[in-house]
Amino acid sequence: MTELTGRIAVVTGAGSGLGAAMARAFAGAGMKVGVLDIDAEAAAATASSIAELGIEATSTRVDIGDSASVAAAAEHVRTALGGCDVLCSNVGVQQFGAIDRLTEQDWSWVINVNVLGTVRTVREFLPIMRAGSGFRRVVFTASSSVLAPSVRLGAYQTSKFAVMGFAESLRTQQARPEPLLIPLRKEHAVDVT
Repeated sequence: MTELTGRIAVVTGAGSGLGAAMARAFAGAGMKVGVLDIDAEAAAATASSIAELGIEATSTRVDIGDSASVAAAAEHVRTALGGCDVLCSNVGVQQFGAIDRLTEQDWSWVINVNVLGTVRTVREFLPIMRAGSGFRRVVFTASSSVLAPSVRLGAYQTSKFAVMGFAESLRTQQARPEPLLIPLRKEHAVDVT
């Protein structure tokens, strides 16, 4: 087991439910915790409950559907806690309904929050994590429903399949010791790392 005491965990969607439970578990391991949620009061309450244990915690409101909000949250955590060793991209929304009855707005909302929100979160926190050293991990919340699809969850399951694919792509990228150059034409190459 890696020693986590004194390291820094950041959890999105940590105002309630699974996110709050993860934040408290990291605090129980002695980690400082950044509590992020669209509900600022709920995030503050989770951070306060962690601080009562004598563990440093900070909270801020974040709307992962908005790039500027995610960037501001990452800067808040960097300034308040000094970094990020474990990032939990935990936010997710659902839209129930038959696939042919979901509107384009329904699909856009789910994809924007679940997929692009995950991308935004990683994009903003990855440079902070790379500035650190030692144990560092990114944790993604997907869903077992992607392995056992059911009716009326098409948008949600599609988005969580995408999150799993993104996680695998990130894992592969981070495992590479050097940039991968793919020649497009003889005179051009693109760094895809």
